[in-house]
Amino acid sequence: MKAGRRIRFALLAVVLGLAGCSSDATPSRKPTAGKKADPFDFNSRPYYYGKKPFKDRVDIRTADADLRAALGRVRGRIDAEFGKQDWTWIKEPVNVFYGCADGKNEGGEYNNAQGKTYGIPMDKFSRIHKIFKEEVEPLGFTTVVDISDKGDKSFDYYNEGDGGYINMGMTREEVFGMWYTTGCRPAPAGSTPDPDGRLDTPTPSESATASP
Repeated sequence: MKAGRRIRFALLAVVLGLAGCSSDATPSRKPTAGKKADPFDFNSRPYYYGKKPFKDRVDIRTADADLRAALGRVRGRIDAEFGKQDWTWIKEPVNVFYGCADGKNEGGEYNNAQGKTYGIPMDKFSRIHKIFKEEVEPLGFTTVVDISDKGDKSFDYYNEGDGGYINMGMTREEVFGMWYTTGCRPAPAGSTPDPDGRLDTPTPSESATASP
């Protein structure tokens, strides 16, 4: 688990860099005052894990599908309002997630890039931010932390109940990107751990699909 968490947070730092945000900005701004967990202390509980009883959280398979669909709708609405974008940096759906533990509860978590595009003017960011908010808040991502810095716009949306957060931002060079981490979630029925400590979940049947 300790090595797995090191790998996951290294991946998060890379994603933050691709999004144009500084990799040391997010850990210093926690959504709830008084939390002491350090996300780079691999023996501590990550600050973005949920507050709900573990069994009551949305499971990892559903959470990942819902987030991909919501950010797909964001991309679609951006295309409709600002012209078709050349989207890159979109990870495909998976059935195997990182294994995780929240206390004595074991489940799965995932980090997922869901779109990067170039050339939308910064003066359109406020409208894009509104679109993003409208799509992610119904999923419980309602605690907003502004980590903008030196001309770059960046916001984290936390789900304090189920866990996880989504980042969206635009650099001063007009690079826009979105990604998320689910936090540790329960496994759906039928899931099995693999030899590498990952969580293999049943093949999903999704009614909502993300736009390309």
